[in-house]
Amino acid sequence: MKIETKPFAKALNIAAGVIERRNTIPILGAAKVEHRADSDALIVTGTDLDCIVQASAPYKGAAFPPFMINNPRAFAQLFSMGATEIDLTEEDGLMKF
Repeated sequence: MKIETKPFAKALNIAAGVIERRNTIPILGAAKVEHRADSDALIVTGTDLDCIVQASAPYKGAAFPPFMINNPRAFAQLFSMGATEIDLTEEDGLMKF
């Protein structure tokens, strides 16, 4: 699946805004990415258990299972520096860029 990097990086940054940099619970340092069939968008979710933030990025492609991105701020910076699209593939239950 192909995703436009600029809107995806922006959505990651927005969701990462609520995620604390240091967590005693590792999963709270990650952002959830999912595709909802009822909209042509990726939904990126971040939480600190007190607050939940969701942001969306346009996506028109095949459905895929939800996945987590650890350290979403770093990925947002990486995605905003390079190509206009990234290609995600699922391999052995893992999403690979």
